[in-house]
Amino acid sequence: MKPNSSFIAALVAASVGLTAIAQITQAGTTTLTTSEVSQSGEVRQSSIKIPANGTHILDGVHGARLALFDGNLDMAKEMISGASDQFDDHAAKFAIKLAENDGYAIPVDSGIQFAEGFEPDETHGAAIEEAGAHIRSGDVDSAVTAMTGAGIDLDIRLVVLPVETAAANLKQALADIERGEIHKANMALKAVETSIVIEDYKPGALPAQGYPLTEILQG
Repeated sequence: MKPNSSFIAALVAASVGLTAIAQITQAGTTTLTTSEVSQSGEVRQSSIKIPANGTHILDGVHGARLALFDGNLDMAKEMISGASDQFDDHAAKFAIKLAENDGYAIPVDSGIQFAEGFEPDETHGAAIEEAGAHIRSGDVDSAVTAMTGAGIDLDIRLVVLPVETAAANLKQALADIERGEIHKANMALKAVETSIVIEDYKPGALPAQGYPLTEILQG
């Protein structure tokens, strides 16, 4: 059955909220929770925890680039060093492995969206409306459960910062500043910002988190 125009409008409004990446953490950690799925006696991981470290790293990189632009090299070096210090044991507790042995990454942000190619119709309207209410109250777990229970195909979208690449570029930026190669330092910092990766997962099939710091820094 073809959706009517009012349904489409409501669906678009709901999906905008559902596909928007969840708020970036400002302190501590946040959790994107999905329903646990038991399969062959195994309960899969049901939550993604996001440390503030990734946000602090990106904020430090942005601030350092501004400081370089203003010619304040001491401040730039201080901010780069501070960003590098965010690769610590706390961040390692939340690290995930990237696909195809591409090393490790720190989650920075997360959200949910309709799976590519999935087209909801009127039969999904009630579940989407219910999920929207759960999202607004901050209960992502119930939102995912409501939609998957109604046959809605979802993806969990995770924004991550690759550890090895970011750490190497921060180290390079400091070395470039020491040599007076400010343009190269800026490019190294920009490379940190552009190294962000978006990973998609299915509810109930989220990646494991937590690896030794020595392991993730060595890639």
